[in-house]
Amino acid sequence: MRPSLRQLILALVFFGIVGLEIELALLRHAESFSQLIPHFCLLIGLLGVYLHYRGNVEFALERYPTLSGLKLMWKALRGATPALAPGALAQLGLLGLVYTYRHPALNGSSAVDT
Repeated sequence: MRPSLRQLILALVFFGIVGLEIELALLRHAESFSQLIPHFCLLIGLLGVYLHYRGNVEFALERYPTLSGLKLMWKALRGATPALAPGALAQLGLLGLVYTYRHPALNGSSAVDT
């Protein structure tokens, strides 16, 4: 029996979420309520990118007050907090939504291939 494309997408979502949850747990990414949000919300990924980036900018400016422009942006993107990592959570959420696209169970059809 060969898995369907829908089943493969679901497996990717599952393994991605499990892997990221393990990484977040290892990083102790739950010190405050705002750090728990990525565990639950899709659109929060964009907010997470912004918050990580902003935190890196503030840290870079503390260390190098004269930084600005592209040099500051580059320093912030490569900072201690992975600025683009929350985007990975958003991608998994979007992949989960792709799984539901035209899903037979949502159309009232009786044929369901999970």
